[in-house]
Amino acid sequence: GDGNSAGSHNFKGVHPPHTATSAAGASITNKRSSEKHNKIISANRLVFKMQQLLNFLTNNGALLSHVNPISMVGLEDHLLAQEYELTRDQSVRFTPAMLSDRRRAWEQLWLDDCMRSWLAVLYQAVKSFVLARVNYSDYSVMPGIVLSPKDDVGLNGPLPTNNGVSTQGKPPATGGNNGPSKKGKKNVGPFIPPDLVPSNVYSHAEAVLLAWATYHIERASNLPDLGAAVVSLSNSSSAAVAAAAVAKSASSTDNRTIISFNKRVVDFENEFKDLTGFFRLFHSHIPSITADEEPLAGYTILEKGGLGPGGVTLRKEDLYEMLQHAMQKLRLDFGATLMECVQSSRSVLLMVLHLFLSLPNLIPKTKIEFVGDLGSPIYKKIELRNPSKRKVTYEVTLNGSPDFSVDNNVVTIPPESGVEFIVTLNAKFFDPVEGKLTFWGVRDGGLAGPSTLAFQLSSKIVGRKPVDKLNKTVQLFDLETIPLQIKNPFKDGNFQLKLQVTQALYNVEEIIKSTTAGGATSGAGAKSKRRNNEPKLLTFGNNSQDLSYLSAAERKTLEEDMEIEMIFKSPFWCNEETVAFVNGRPPRTIQLYMLPFLLGKYTCQLVFIDKEIGEFCYEVNVEVGLPKPFDRLDFSTTTSSQTTKTLRFGSKNLAFEKAFSILTDMRIKNPNKKIKARSVLQNFISSPVANEETGHSNFVLEFFSTFFQYKKQINFVSEYVQVAGKGFGQSSPTNRPAQLRKEVAALTSSHSVAGAVAKKAPKILKTTIEDSSAEDFNPMNETQMLNSSIISFYPERAGHYNTIAVVYGKDNLFDVRVVEVNAKVTMPDGKMVIEFRGPARELIFQDIPIANESDKDWFLNSFIRGEAFTCPKTLVVPRKGSAVMQITFQGPSAGKFDGSLQLKNVDLGDTFEYGLVGLADEPLAESHLTYKLMARKSQLFSIPLHKILVPRDKLKNRSMTEKTDRENLQVFTVETDLPYLTGSETVSIADEGGQYTFSILSPVGGVFNGYISFKDVDFPEVNMWFTVNVEVTAPAEERSIAVESVVRKAVAVEITLDNTTDQTLLFDVSIQGEGLLGSPTFELPPKGGSAAANSPSDVYELIFSPLRAGQYNGKISFYNAKVGELWYKLNLSALPATPIVIETIESMIGTSQQVKAPVENPLAEQVVFSVSVADTDHFSVPSEKITLSPYAQSFFMVSFRPSSLNDVVKSFITLTNPQFGEIHYEVSGVGLLPGIMPTVLIDAPLGEIGSQTVEFFNPFPHPLPVNVVLTNTSTQSNAGGKGTSGLHGIRGGKQNSNAAALKEKNDADSMLEAFGLLMRKTSDVVIAEKTPFHIALSFNPMKLGQYESMVEVRSFVGGRNLLWCYPIRGIAEAGTKQRLAPLKSPCKTQMMREDLITLEGISKGDVAALGEDLSLSDISVDTSVDDKFKSLIARCFRAQPLEIVALRGGGKRDGEGDVSGEEAALGVAKAPAAEFGLRLRLLFEPLRTFTARVEVVVVCRNRGKWRLQVDLDATEPEPDDRIKMCAAVGGSDKVTFKLANRFLGFSKFHAYFSSKSSPHFSVSPSSGILAPFGSEGSPFVVSFAPTDYGAIEHANLIIMTDDAQWNYEFRGSYPDTATIAAAVTSKNKSRLGSKI
Repeated sequence: GDGNSAGSHNFKGVHPPHTATSAAGASITNKRSSEKHNKIISANRLVFKMQQLLNFLTNNGALLSHVNPISMVGLEDHLLAQEYELTRDQSVRFTPAMLSDRRRAWEQLWLDDCMRSWLAVLYQAVKSFVLARVNYSDYSVMPGIVLSPKDDVGLNGPLPTNNGVSTQGKPPATGGNNGPSKKGKKNVGPFIPPDLVPSNVYSHAEAVLLAWATYHIERASNLPDLGAAVVSLSNSSSAAVAAAAVAKSASSTDNRTIISFNKRVVDFENEFKDLTGFFRLFHSHIPSITADEEPLAGYTILEKGGLGPGGVTLRKEDLYEMLQHAMQKLRLDFGATLMECVQSSRSVLLMVLHLFLSLPNLIPKTKIEFVGDLGSPIYKKIELRNPSKRKVTYEVTLNGSPDFSVDNNVVTIPPESGVEFIVTLNAKFFDPVEGKLTFWGVRDGGLAGPSTLAFQLSSKIVGRKPVDKLNKTVQLFDLETIPLQIKNPFKDGNFQLKLQVTQALYNVEEIIKSTTAGGATSGAGAKSKRRNNEPKLLTFGNNSQDLSYLSAAERKTLEEDMEIEMIFKSPFWCNEETVAFVNGRPPRTIQLYMLPFLLGKYTCQLVFIDKEIGEFCYEVNVEVGLPKPFDRLDFSTTTSSQTTKTLRFGSKNLAFEKAFSILTDMRIKNPNKKIKARSVLQNFISSPVANEETGHSNFVLEFFSTFFQYKKQINFVSEYVQVAGKGFGQSSPTNRPAQLRKEVAALTSSHSVAGAVAKKAPKILKTTIEDSSAEDFNPMNETQMLNSSIISFYPERAGHYNTIAVVYGKDNLFDVRVVEVNAKVTMPDGKMVIEFRGPARELIFQDIPIANESDKDWFLNSFIRGEAFTCPKTLVVPRKGSAVMQITFQGPSAGKFDGSLQLKNVDLGDTFEYGLVGLADEPLAESHLTYKLMARKSQLFSIPLHKILVPRDKLKNRSMTEKTDRENLQVFTVETDLPYLTGSETVSIADEGGQYTFSILSPVGGVFNGYISFKDVDFPEVNMWFTVNVEVTAPAEERSIAVESVVRKAVAVEITLDNTTDQTLLFDVSIQGEGLLGSPTFELPPKGGSAAANSPSDVYELIFSPLRAGQYNGKISFYNAKVGELWYKLNLSALPATPIVIETIESMIGTSQQVKAPVENPLAEQVVFSVSVADTDHFSVPSEKITLSPYAQSFFMVSFRPSSLNDVVKSFITLTNPQFGEIHYEVSGVGLLPGIMPTVLIDAPLGEIGSQTVEFFNPFPHPLPVNVVLTNTSTQSNAGGKGTSGLHGIRGGKQNSNAAALKEKNDADSMLEAFGLLMRKTSDVVIAEKTPFHIALSFNPMKLGQYESMVEVRSFVGGRNLLWCYPIRGIAEAGTKQRLAPLKSPCKTQMMREDLITLEGISKGDVAALGEDLSLSDISVDTSVDDKFKSLIARCFRAQPLEIVALRGGGKRDGEGDVSGEEAALGVAKAPAAEFGLRLRLLFEPLRTFTARVEVVVVCRNRGKWRLQVDLDATEPEPDDRIKMCAAVGGSDKVTFKLANRFLGFSKFHAYFSSKSSPHFSVSPSSGILAPFGSEGSPFVVSFAPTDYGAIEHANLIIMTDDAQWNYEFRGSYPDTATIAAAVTSKNKSRLGSKI
C-alpha cells in the first residue's frame, strides 16, 4: 500500500503554527513559546522524519501501511506526539486526568509497538533492498554454480564439480518469464527458467534461493566427508568396523556418495529445521571444512542417526554448536541463537539469504601459480583496488601448505587507490603444494566491510636452485674424483641421495674446428665452444620399452645389456645412497666419481630428499674435452726444407681400454657381467666396416696446427668393428619386436663375428712417426697405408713445434684417439734481414733476442754499417740465459737506407750476420703551434727553425763549393694553407739555427687550423713542417647602444653602416638578446650609390619588444666575408608595464559578482600562467593556472565578494610565466545592499520529494544572527486579483473565465505545502564569520506545473535591516524517463530523424478550461551529457522541436486509429495517459568516433519537464583518401601531406595506425598541434619500410583531435620483380626445360 494513504497513521508533519498570516500578508511571530511547546515541535519533527522514512520504503515496495510513525520514536517523544495528535482537534476537550490516563496507557503499549514497528521496517528493508536483488542472472554466474543447458528450462539437476569453478549456462533463444511471447512482439526483460517464475507461493528471489540451496545440497551429496572415517573409527568397537569406515571414506572420492539427496528444496523451514541443510551448504562451498578437527567433520554420520565422537548421541543444540563453530571459522557468525535461526520460515529465509550473499565469496576467485626453482623464494603480487571514497581494511589468513607466507596479516587500502599484496613461496619440495589465501573484510565502525576475497595458491617447481655449484673440466676417458662438502640447510635427518644428470653432447668435429679457430696449438684438453645441442635429461635404471613380447631369456639378456650400456653412458656415480646430517657437526664430504665416454657438457644435480623435512641439491657442471694424448712422437728438421713423414696409428684405443678397465673394476662387481661387458663394449665403440676385404673402417685425422698438411680421410683397421645391421637401440619404431630379437641375437654373437672380420687385415700394434718411403706413395698398395697418413711439415722459423693429432671414427664419434707430435726445427746456415720502418727523423728500436744454452757466458762484439743505424759495441749473454741486442734506426729524410750488422763470439769464433733495411716515411710534424690574436688587427709571430741533415748519397755529385755553402746556410721554401698569413717565401738557416717571422691580419673572428712547411730548395724530400692553430677573437664592439622599452611594447633602433667600397655588401646579421627582432640579412649599398626609392638603405632597423621586466645585455653583429665582422653591444632595459585596470565590480553584500579580464599569448607556443591574488578575502580567480594556445586571445573571470557596504576595495592580480613574464591587473569592488538573489531551481517527479539547498554566505568579519522565512509569492491571476498560490499551472487567456479562476484557486490551496524548510531552527540562527550556511528545502509537487516561492534571510547589522530574497522555482517532472531509439551513424555523415514523444501530465481538460492553447514557443529543449563529451556533442548533436500534436488515448493523434507505420518508425512512445505529444527532429553529424548517452530535457514554460534518453554511436568513417606506396625490402618510401583543423584555432592531435595495420608503416609526428582552419596545415610524413617480401601490406592511419578525426588507407607494395623468361636458361641440359 501507499504510505500516504495510511489513514490516521499518515502523519504529514504539520508543525504547530508559530506565525499567523493576516489578510494583508503580514506575519506576527509568537515570541514566547513554552518549553513543552518546543518539545512538542521537536517531537513532531522527528515523527515527520519517520513518516518520510516510511514513505521512502513504501515507494520502493515495502509493505508498511500498518506502521504508525509515532510508534517508532522514543518514549518521551512518543507521548508528546500522541498528546498533540489527540488535542489538535479544538472541538474535543480533554481534562488533565483524562490525559494522564491516556499517557499511562501509551506508556504501557509503547515498547511492544516500537519493537514490532522497527522489526517490520527492518524486515521490509531487507526484502526491498537485499532480497529483491536476488535474481536468476546473478545466480547463473555465481561462483560455485555450473549449469547445464537443461538447467535453463528447469532445475532437473546440477552438474556438481569439485573445484568450484563457475560457468554460465546459456539461456534458450526464445521464451521469457511469462512463457512464449506473442507473434511480432519482443520479449522484454531477462531470461528466467519456468521453475523460477514468480508465483502466488514464492517470489522470484525466494525461488532462486531454493534453487541455489537445491544445487549445493545435491552437490554436497557427491562430495566426500573427510571426517566421516575419523568419527567412525572413534565409535567402532572392532577393527573390522573401523576398517570398513575408513574404506568407505576413501572410496567416497569417486562418484559414490555418502548420502543421496536427490530431491528439490521446496520449503525453507522443513528442509533446514534439523540444520543438516546448512551443513551441506557449507560442505559444497568449502569441502575442506569436513576434514579431521574441522567444525563439520563427520556430519554425514550424524545425519543418519549415528553417534557423535565418543559414542554420544548429539542433541539439536549440539548440532547448532557445530554450525556456529563453522560460521565462526568462516567469519559469518552474527551472534544468533538456535531459536532465532530456525523458529520460523522467515528466520530460515534470512539465514539462507545470509549464506547466499557470503558463501560464494569464499570460493577462490582465481588460481595463482607460483612458477620457479626450488631453493629460491618465489614472489607473487596481488593488486587490490579500492574504488570507494572511504578506506577499507582486510584481515588476511593463509591456509594450506606452510611453504606459503605473507608479510602482513592486515592490509588497509586508502580511498580510490590500490595496494600490492605480496605472497611468498619458499618451496621445500619439488612436488606441487597448495594453499588458500583469504582476505576478510573488516567493518569500519558501523559500516559494513568489503566483500571477502579468496585465492587458490599452487606451486609449480620447474627446477632446483643448488645450494652450491662446482665447475670442472675433465678429459675424455679420464677418471675424476670430485669431493663435495655438503651442508644441510634444514634440521637433522636422513636424506636419500639421487643423481639427476643432463647432458649436451659435443661433436668432435666441431670441437676441433673451434679449437683450431681459437689458435690452440697444443693440449688435448683444450676447451671447446658450447654446442647448440639442447641439454637432455639422463634417467638411469628405468626402461620405458615394452619387452613383454620377448621370451624370458631374451628379455633378461636385453635388460642386462642395456644396464651395462647405461653404465658406460652415465658418467657420474656415488657410492652413498643415504646421507645422515646432524647439526653441530662439520659438513659431510661426499665423493662423486665421473668417468666420461662421450664428449659434451654435463650437469649433475645431487638431490638430497627427506619426505618429512624437505629437499635440496648441489650442482656439478663438467665440460668434457678431448682425451689426453696416449703417446708422444718426436722428429727434427730445418727451416729450409719441407719434411714429409708417415704417421701410423695403433689399432687399439689405449685410453678407452684403460677407462674400460677402471670402470668395470669400480662399478661392475659381478665377474660374469665383466665378461659380458666386453661384448657390450664391442658394440658401443665399434665402427662399421667399410671394406670387408681389408676389414678397415673410415676414420678422420685432424692436426691442431696449420704447419702440417695431410690427408684427412684414412683407412683404419680398428680393434673394434661393428657387425652388419643396426647397432643396439637404433632400430626404427616399426616392426619393433622382430628388430629387438635381431639385436639380442647380434649382441650374443657380436664378439665372434667381429673377431672373424678383424682377422682379414693385420693389426697395428704401436703408433709411430717415420720417414716416408716410396711404397707409401704407391696408390695401389692399400694394405701398406692402413692406419697411416703422409704428413708434410712447413715450419716458418726455427724452434719447437708442439701440436696434437686427433683421429676419430667417421661413422662412430665415440672412438677418439689423441697423439702428441713434437717437431724440433733448427736454422740452416744463412743471413737474416731485419727491416725497420717509421717516420723520418724518429728513433725506431728493434730488439734481437739471443739465447745461450751453453754452460759458458758469451762475449759478443758488434760491427754495424749504415749511416742511419746504431747499436751497442759489445753484448754479454749469460749461460743458460738470454740477452737482447737493441738496434736503432733514424732516417734523416724519407727514403730507403741499407746497412748490416755482424755479431762475433770472441771465445768460440762464431759469426752471425744480419742485413739491415730502413724505410723512412714522411716526417711527422715538428710540433703544434697555437697563436692568439684579435680580428682586424695585424700581429707578428715567429717560428724557431734548425738545419736538417741531408743524406750523404744525395751530396756525392755536388761540387765542393756547393757543399761548403750548404754547410754554412740551408735555404728552405715556405708553404702554408692558412688564410690571412703574410711572410717571406724563403728562409735561410745557419748552424746556430734561426726563425721565420710572419704576420696575420684576420678580418673575422674564429678558429683556423692549418700547417706551415719548410722544404730544402735543392732536396724537397728534406723538409720539416708544423701544425698551426690560429684563434682569432672577435673585435671590440663598435659602440654600446642603450635601448629602453616598456614590456609588451615595441621600440625601433636604427643602426647606420658606411660602405667605403664600390660594391654592394651583403651582411649576415646575428641577434642575441631577449625581445630583439630584426632581419637575418642586411644589404649595404656602396657609398654615394643610387638613391632610388627601391634601392637598399644604409640604415638597419632593430626592434626591441620585451616580455619580462629587467636589465639585459644583447648583441647584434654584421658579418661579411670581405670586410669581416662588425658588432654593437646592446644595453637593454625592460620597464614594468602599468597594471591593467578592470572596471569596478558592484556586488550585493552576501553574493559574488564576476567580470572578464582580457589576456593574450603573442608567443608561438603554449603558455601556462600562474595566478596570484593579493586580497584573497574579496577577490578570487576560478583556477590557479590559465593555459593559452599559441597566439590565442582569451579572458578569465575575476570574482568579487564584498564584506562591507559602500566601501571600495582594491587589490592586484598577477599572472606569471617564466618565459612571458608578469601581467598585473588592478581590480576594485564595492558592496551594495542585498536584494533579490539568484533564483534557485528545484526539480522533482510527481508525487516524490525533491530537495535543494540555498547557500547563504556570511560576508561580514563577525558572526551574523539571521531569521529564515519561507513565503509564497503573489502572482497575477486570470481575474486580475491577487492569489496566494505559488503554482503556475496551465492558465487560459480569458480574463473573465470564472471556471479557470476557481480551478486555479483550488490548485493553489492544494499545492500550498509543496515547499518546506528542512531546518530544526529557523530563527535566531547565528552564522560564523565568513562562513557559508546551507538552507535545506524540500519540494513535493502533486500536480504538473511550475511552482514559485521565496526564501527570505533577515538580519540587522549596523543599524540597518538587511533582507536577502532567494526566489525559489520548482518544476515538476512528468512520467518516467523516455528511451528513444539509438542514433548510429558513420563519422562525417549526417543522420536526421523525427521522433514523437508524449507530454504526460498535460490534460486537454485543463487546457480547455483555461482557454489557452499550447504553443511551440513555450517549449525549450536542452541536453545533458558527461563532461568529457560535452564539447564534442555540442558540435554534432541537436534536438529541435517541430510541433505539438494532440493525442487521444493510447498515444494516437486525434482522428487516427491504430499507430501507423510512420509513427512506428518514428518510435512513438506508448503512454495511454498522454493527451499531447511533441514531434522532435534529431540531427546527428559526428566528426569522430565515440559512444555516449545523451539526456534530452524538454521544458514547457509554466507547465512541466520531461526527460528523454538517446544513445549516440559514431562508427568508423570511410577513408578520406587511399594512398599507394612502393618500396623494396631494405628500402623505404615516404609520402608527405598537410592537414588543417576543421575549426578556427589550434588543436592537439594524436596520429597512430590501427591495431590491424602492418608494422612496416610509421608516421611522424605522432602528436602535436594541428594548424587552424584556413592555414596551410601541419605536415605529416608517412614512411613504408618493409623488412621481408610477402603479400600486399595495408595500414589505416588515424589522426584524431578532441573534436574530429581523419582516416587514411595506405597500401604498401613491392617493385615489380618479373623476369624475362627468354633470358633464363638452364646450364644443365639434361634437366627438364625451364617452362616445365
